[in-house]
Amino acid sequence: MSCCKYSSEYISKNQTSIENVFINDFMLNAPENCVKVYLYGLYKCNNPESLDNNLSDISKALNYTEDDVISAFMYWEELNLVNIITKDPLEVRYLPIKNATSQLKKFNPDKYQSFNIKAQELLEKRMISPSEYQEYYYLIENKKIEPDALIMIIKYCVDMKGANIASSYILTVAKNWIFDGILTCDQVEERLMDLARNGEDISLVLKTLGIRRRASEEEYRLFLEWKNNLEMQQDIIVHLAKKAKAKGAGFNKLDALVGKCYTLKLNTTQEIDDYFNNLDSLYDLARTTCKGLGLRYDSVETVVDNYIAPWINLGFEPDAIIKLANYCFKFSIRTLEGMNGKMNQLFKLGLLTSDAIDEYLYDLAKDDESIQVILGKLALDRCVNSSDRNMYRVWLYTWGISEELIDFAIEKSVGMSMPMQYMNKLLSSFYSKKITTVEEAKSMLSDKKPYSNPKPTAEKAKGTEYSKTQLNSLINNLFEVEI
Repeated sequence: MSCCKYSSEYISKNQTSIENVFINDFMLNAPENCVKVYLYGLYKCNNPESLDNNLSDISKALNYTEDDVISAFMYWEELNLVNIITKDPLEVRYLPIKNATSQLKKFNPDKYQSFNIKAQELLEKRMISPSEYQEYYYLIENKKIEPDALIMIIKYCVDMKGANIASSYILTVAKNWIFDGILTCDQVEERLMDLARNGEDISLVLKTLGIRRRASEEEYRLFLEWKNNLEMQQDIIVHLAKKAKAKGAGFNKLDALVGKCYTLKLNTTQEIDDYFNNLDSLYDLARTTCKGLGLRYDSVETVVDNYIAPWINLGFEPDAIIKLANYCFKFSIRTLEGMNGKMNQLFKLGLLTSDAIDEYLYDLAKDDESIQVILGKLALDRCVNSSDRNMYRVWLYTWGISEELIDFAIEKSVGMSMPMQYMNKLLSSFYSKKITTVEEAKSMLSDKKPYSNPKPTAEKAKGTEYSKTQLNSLINNLFEVEI
């Protein structure tokens, strides 16, 4: 569903340009982020069915949070310039300017005299414009940040950049901190203490990257994200900074490396070195795996990060991964996510090597042969399915039923309606009564037959000679077995 569309009235006007009345009466005193959201949404209205006409892509394009975009549209909705149809998913209709509220929403500056004085004293080298004040008021009233907390943020920015710092920098810092949930003076103080405690650490990171300056606000924010949220150790960050420096990369590349190591659970410098030293072989394995699945990627970096490296970290041998890819292709599992499901099943069973997987599949095939014999004796002309396998495993491995007792149950189930289910109930009765021999079973049945489930006409039991179609179905069912 498209996020931004014209209303029918707006479409009838056949006008997509910015009207002067919007500039004169609305734009000048509106918060900067609200203006950007309105204009970008208006631009997206020209192509309402485009794939990037949605809340997520609009927020990324403007470098705002999704909540910021929604709040901006709510600002314009109050002025009757847009109509928010739904918020999830976001759907907005642009309305004609003529319908808009004539009085632009403004905040009363008299309400914030103390705030105004403190802010202007900090920004002593320039005058704060009315529109800048309005943006600060917007943060206080709409984002619920305490006025004195915002003053503390302004002071921090002045300490970083000087008293003539642009309002755009202050507002960016304030919005980032608000997004992190920093709304009170105590929370601002805690963030400032965090920055002070980590000042030397981030300076070392910048120095390792070859950057000879103070950290920017965005770099501080990312660094605190690594340390506090990702719980990344300083030695790991510096180690990754060395690798980024070797490739001529800067802070953004370092951020990508930190994120990658966190995703791949690389928690030591040795694990990181092993990963990067083996990266070429991982890329080769990714290409071979994709080829085995019948897939083709121009770049396999995401394949390595999302699938190959996690599988290797789980302990799978490369040969086992390739073998499973070939099996998956043969049995129409031709996506990496589908193969990932099979890998997780095998991991739960501890089957990580090519030989272990071969042995497991061989054992399954032997079980299927035994089950097929049972089906033949019961005159069931079909191939083994997952329900048969589950019952067979319960009989042998959970209940511990002997082969002799199973043969006896087969004999008693021939000619019954739904003989496989009848046989399962019969064996369940043996298990519950702790019957372990054929003699005990005969004695139990002579006393009282547990079930009466006769089949009107019994078919002659067939042998275990399979047709080619049955064999293919058997193999297919074997690979699709639920683990």
